[in-house]
Amino acid sequence: MRTGRCVLVLAAVTLAGVLFWVAVGIGVYHHRSDAAPAQQEKCTERIDVKCTDIPLAKIEKASHLDLPDGTQVLESSYTRFQDWQLTATVRLPAGSASPVDSPAAEPYYGADGPGPDGAYYKATQRHETDGRLVIELEIFTT
Repeated sequence: MRTGRCVLVLAAVTLAGVLFWVAVGIGVYHHRSDAAPAQQEKCTERIDVKCTDIPLAKIEKASHLDLPDGTQVLESSYTRFQDWQLTATVRLPAGSASPVDSPAAEPYYGADGPGPDGAYYKATQRHETDGRLVIELEIFTT
């Protein structure tokens, strides 16, 4: 009788410990930066990383594009697990030339395979009815 009660208490204490460490583990691996200030991405981390609202400066750096002043980020996201992917849709000010067509972008966007840094670069361009250029970017590694 006494042995059975000890086993039951030991099992309850073990279960409580496991539940505690699971809760701590979820807290460590699930970090949300929803309170981030403006112009800072919001990320969710578990095993992988997923971010939205990527600042223009980070998009410029990753894309190797010199985007003109006044460029608007319409949508952006970044994911990372074993490889990474950045997608962004940007709207350039009226009258701006496409930075994707510049000689500096040629090594990245003109290649059939990966760019000089091993990442792949894709850009789709379209003009809105008011003439402004919208560029959809996808940069990723495999």
